[in-house]
Amino acid sequence: MPKTKISSELVTKSYLTSTLKIELDIFESKIEEKITKFTDSILTAMDPLLKELEQRQEDRELASYQNEKVNIQLGDHEKRIKVLEQTV
Repeated sequence: MPKTKISSELVTKSYLTSTLKIELDIFESKIEEKITKFTDSILTAMDPLLKELEQRQEDRELASYQNEKVNIQLGDHEKRIKVLEQTV
């Protein structure tokens, strides 16, 4: 807390209150600034991870779709093979 010269030795309640309020406001703004910087750095670090997760989810959905198509085609081929075996 900066020291200021007061004409009397006694610190009044209003002076103390106003000085503390000023100091607390300064402290609060410093804390908010540090929290904002910290949050920004965390979110910036998480961006590539979230992009990777999103890409993996899309890949799993695509693989599931392709697997379903292959299973349908396989079932169709099995039916056609049975028909061919019965004719021979």
